[in-house]
Amino acid sequence: MKNKYSLILIFFLLQVVACKKEAKQPPVQPPLTELQVYGLGSHLTAEKSLNKDYNYYYDQFDGSAYQAINCGPTVTTMAIKWADPAFSKAPVDARNTIPASGGWWYTTDIGNYLTMDNINYSIVSFNASNSDNVIRHSIDNNNEVILCLDMSYALYNASATEHTNKFYATNSDGWGHFLLVKGYKEVDGKVYYEIYDPYTDHKTYQDNSPKGKDRYYLNTTITDATSIWWAYAMIIAPKGQHVVASSGMKINSIQSIPAAKGR
Repeated sequence: MKNKYSLILIFFLLQVVACKKEAKQPPVQPPLTELQVYGLGSHLTAEKSLNKDYNYYYDQFDGSAYQAINCGPTVTTMAIKWADPAFSKAPVDARNTIPASGGWWYTTDIGNYLTMDNINYSIVSFNASNSDNVIRHSIDNNNEVILCLDMSYALYNASATEHTNKFYATNSDGWGHFLLVKGYKEVDGKVYYEIYDPYTDHKTYQDNSPKGKDRYYLNTTITDATSIWWAYAMIIAPKGQHVVASSGMKINSIQSIPAAKGR
């Protein structure tokens, strides 16, 4: 009888220990979604990307003489390569065609180089009141957008894995730069512009994809940075087509457009 009670006690104690171990196990967390890994959020409500079945992203740091200030030639080359699949030139060819004395490219240089390949474009105002309309309408109608802005006003994100906002340091005001907007996402009520930023400088994610390719910038940070530098947008049409206008985009109605530059 004594042995019987001892066995019952041992069994009871083992059950108690097992229950305590089970209680200490943390709940299994579901894996992060791509949106969460990218730092965008959880709930996607709208998106569009003007992707191609070929690569048209370029890193401006290509080993050429003016790579550190080559955002203009690089963004323009990307835009033309998107608009014209037969286009085979590299950013260095754009720099050699319009040298700008080895300096920063201006918005007028971009317009001239687009015209050389018969790419139609229009310049519209771009500010806090119409920026989302300009981007959404352009992308929804298969037009890409070139912006010229002061990147010192763009938000910085130090995360090595997230794909949102600026991934490089800008030391002071006056950090003029060109970006190519090729899509957008609306996540958790926030709008992000999907951007090809040429200032990768060989930085990559763990999968070896360039950090400037498909970078997502919060819309307000881009609007702030453009309003400081150049409050306009260049809308790019596919080759052989024209820019599609909307009620919020006054195409070709701007009488005098100041030129701005980027590095």
